[in-house]
Amino acid sequence: MKIFLADLTYDTIKTNYTMPLNIGFIGSVIKERFGHKVDLSLYKYPTILDQTLDKIQPDILGLSHYSWNSRLNRVFLQKVKRMNPDTITVMGGPNISTDPSDIKKFLFNNPLLDYYILNEGEDPFAELVNNLLLNRSSKIPKGCAKLINGELHYDPIDFKSKEKVIDNPSPYLSGLLDDFLQDDNFIPMLESNRGCPYKCVYCAWGASALSKIRTRPLDQVYQEIDYIAKSSSKKSVWIFCDANFGILK
Repeated sequence: MKIFLADLTYDTIKTNYTMPLNIGFIGSVIKERFGHKVDLSLYKYPTILDQTLDKIQPDILGLSHYSWNSRLNRVFLQKVKRMNPDTITVMGGPNISTDPSDIKKFLFNNPLLDYYILNEGEDPFAELVNNLLLNRSSKIPKGCAKLINGELHYDPIDFKSKEKVIDNPSPYLSGLLDDFLQDDNFIPMLESNRGCPYKCVYCAWGASALSKIRTRPLDQVYQEIDYIAKSSSKKSVWIFCDANFGILK
């Protein structure tokens, strides 16, 4: 199965870009669980994705969805469905409301989109891939929203019941982000925890479903820091994108 994951940003003007850590996390889980059964590619530049789609059509196109790339995403939904209507299209990210009526409205207004993943994407996307590999395409994974005959099908994940430690493979240590590390444009990003107990209305982490603080193993984070220092293009600025950096000791 050929899978393209894209965290798109405009490349018409050269600037500093952030590492596609989001799709890196998803990709590392996919590679760990399915190995040789999947052929995985990551994209940040729309120009490169556009050129690739002229030659190769994926079985799944997954797109991160933010305010700054929503129009780009629609362009690529149109292109990939035009070239292969059977390609499964998925988007995920904090740029839509989690209210079921708003999810339904978004999917209705984007008929070329097959699934939307709310909140964390690793497990829902992996389960979707597993269902497709097993020819169980009619089964909708928890965390994935889909419209069927105009009706919303969505079973949200209870993140408060998840383990406190996030035991997923590192996209850096697996080498999945090497090409981006060696690109002078990209600022390395790191994450040591997810979730926040505060309910700031301006922040996507303020949702009650995400109030439980969950951590990544610190030893793994330290290894990532060393790996980035040795393997990157030596960017002087790095970003910690924790939900609430410094809230833990």
